[in-house]
Amino acid sequence: MIVDIRNSPDGKVIATIDEIWFTYLGERYCVPAGYLSDGASVPRLLWRLLSPCIDPVTLVPSIVHDYLYEWRLGTRYDADLFYATALDQNGYPLWKCLLTYIGLRLFGGSHW
Repeated sequence: MIVDIRNSPDGKVIATIDEIWFTYLGERYCVPAGYLSDGASVPRLLWRLLSPCIDPVTLVPSIVHDYLYEWRLGTRYDADLFYATALDQNGYPLWKCLLTYIGLRLFGGSHW
């Protein structure tokens, strides 16, 4: 198991149990064990299309995306493209990857 489901006062519901290593913009990075994330933040309006439920296909990309945003690694554009690409590589339907990417570009700026 890679995560523990929790409730914290700031809305973070996922804590990593193990490190998550990933390559981003040619560099190796590590999301440390104990990192807190809210998973995929999907506006309620889109829940029927893009379920916000914790899903193995979206879990790790969502945690890594939160980490990229929190530490402002690269640019917001790079982080959003990385997320959509990681979802695609995990087998998430292409139309959902594109919708997710568009949503991030339109509404993710307040979290950067």
